[in-house]
Amino acid sequence: HNILFITRDDQVYGLGLNYWGSLGLGHNIPVESPESIPELNHQNIREFICGTTFVLALTGDSQVLAWGHNDCGQLAREPARGGTTAYLKPERIAFFTNNKFITQLSCSYNHALALTSDGDVYGWGNNRRGQVGCGDVDDLEYIATPIRVKFTNNYKIKIKAIYCSGIHSSFALTVDGYVFSWGNNNCHHLGHDIPECVLKPQIITNIFNIQTVCPYGHRTYFLTNEGLVYFCGLHTNRQNVDLIQKTPKLSDIKHNFRDLWQIQSYHKDMPFITALKKHNLNNNKTNIVYMIVESNQTIETKYEKFDVKHETKAIEVTPKPVIKTSEVIQNNKIEVTEVIPKPKTEVTEVIPKPMPRQRNPVKTQPIIEKRISNEDMNHSSDSYYNNTFEELSVVGSGGFGTVYKVKHRFNQRLYAIKLIVLKESMAELNDRLLNETKNELKLRSEYVIQYTTSWLEDNNRLYIQMEYCSHSLHDILAAKAPVFGRQSPTKPMQSHEYYVSSELFRELLECVQYLHAVWPQVIHRGLKPRNILYTENAKRTGRFLKLSDFGLGNVFTAEHMDPKWTGSNKSDALYMAPEVIGSDDPNRFTTKSDVFSVGVIGQHVFDINIKDKKSVKVYEKTELNECFKQLWDVLTAMTAPDAVNRPECSQVLQNSIKWSISTPIAKNGYDLNAILAKTAKQNDYQFIHKYILHKIKS
Repeated sequence: HNILFITRDDQVYGLGLNYWGSLGLGHNIPVESPESIPELNHQNIREFICGTTFVLALTGDSQVLAWGHNDCGQLAREPARGGTTAYLKPERIAFFTNNKFITQLSCSYNHALALTSDGDVYGWGNNRRGQVGCGDVDDLEYIATPIRVKFTNNYKIKIKAIYCSGIHSSFALTVDGYVFSWGNNNCHHLGHDIPECVLKPQIITNIFNIQTVCPYGHRTYFLTNEGLVYFCGLHTNRQNVDLIQKTPKLSDIKHNFRDLWQIQSYHKDMPFITALKKHNLNNNKTNIVYMIVESNQTIETKYEKFDVKHETKAIEVTPKPVIKTSEVIQNNKIEVTEVIPKPKTEVTEVIPKPMPRQRNPVKTQPIIEKRISNEDMNHSSDSYYNNTFEELSVVGSGGFGTVYKVKHRFNQRLYAIKLIVLKESMAELNDRLLNETKNELKLRSEYVIQYTTSWLEDNNRLYIQMEYCSHSLHDILAAKAPVFGRQSPTKPMQSHEYYVSSELFRELLECVQYLHAVWPQVIHRGLKPRNILYTENAKRTGRFLKLSDFGLGNVFTAEHMDPKWTGSNKSDALYMAPEVIGSDDPNRFTTKSDVFSVGVIGQHVFDINIKDKKSVKVYEKTELNECFKQLWDVLTAMTAPDAVNRPECSQVLQNSIKWSISTPIAKNGYDLNAILAKTAKQNDYQFIHKYILHKIKS
């Protein structure tokens, strides 16, 4: 409820309600016109951070001044017992006067955080909900002397930004894009699936590569370096029904934003935060500010920036109209009901309300920006990759790069990371590839591998972090016949194996059809058994196959590969449609190119060769004869030389009743349990046993 501003000659003025002496004038009487604040003049104030009824100021020499209400020690002074709890004039916080270079402050109603230049965090004030982060609320309900916040880990955590939420919560962002949170969690706005308060900082395990945290009441937004927005906490759906998202979830927002700001509207019918997006329309770069409302919908405004621009030591107020709480929303635009005229005084900083957006401090270079020598083909010990992951083994390599099995150093989870080495001086390709991986990040489905994040090191090393799967369809096909007791591919399979093979083929068709049906459409362009992965975590969906490497083929051509790849390598050419082998023309790839690949893979799944009729003839006197005849026709059509004659995956699925069986056919003398028992104890076959038993039991 106050305004503080600094003139170019370093004079500080204030006006407003002045609750608890929060203007620093030595009294608590409301001030209707700007009044000079002597204790703040010529202090080289860098910024003011306002709590509800107290204020912190950061000076140019990194000292911290504080004044106003002190009922919980939020001014870093012991609350007076039996007397006044207000300090009406600014005073320096003694704790920060020696050897602590403060780069950022943040405060809430009655607690505060400070960030030092070496990445340490200190907290003080109200701790009844654990918001200071010291872990003890019974004996330390309030903390008057700043205490260092400990981020429990086996090595030092360096913080680059801090955020206090107005509902007694705190957040810290690490230099490599991870988020810790603690304090009140009654609506799960901390991002942890626990109902009670979090007394010590805990890492939010399912978000990574974050550039900005935006706490907003009982809801929190997280902006990634790719421009994606995650959210958690209390929100509404489009029917205005309250919902709670317990852990961060990728929003349906279609825009890729550059920044999120805590400019908050108090309009009772439509609270919102603001987000900035950079557009490139007809080669004219421009910015557009959007509102994000409670239902996570975005509304475009007519503004191009957040009305402030950063300079070396000051913020210049633009004379254009600014968002006010008296504005209303009409026709998806902000309509201004009052215009603020250009200030008569040359102002270098304005704090328009008690809780402004916490601006980022002096930024340290994040780990992902450190460069690797071009001559050094090994992972740099100073890279984001090595600082964040423990490399366990090489999973495989191919034209699209090398895949590593890694363990995350923070959450101990297993991931797969693909490293793609690009040629030097391919900036345009890098941009296209990074944009393509952004699209992959947005595909959240049971049909595809979950991509987590991606980053570029040294302009020629692209890392893509994704869900780890221990096996692929290649492994299943190698194990399937032995597990079912079929000693040779030329021997006919029994109905149980055919049933399982049909399920595998159906799942593959559904995965590819999903890519072809999304918008914008995705053509895989590189399907083969090794990039069709098997996940054991299929209890909910009953699906085990997922596609990986989708989208990469939309960017790469032969000249960009290292090592070179043209689709003519023996192992890969088997699955490539004839119209695209050796071609760098992206227009030659269509959904029918993927259909050809699926048709070839289908022949491996069922152990038949459409060029050799003997592979089907062995079924003439079996109960599967008619199914194999239909299957022969389907696979022949899918691998037709002319793409026009190939069916879509959806058509093959629609006719699956002709080539599949709904249940295995019991046969005298065939004991499935006895056959499976022969290989049940062999580790190499455990994964396919789970698949077989799940499918047959269901």
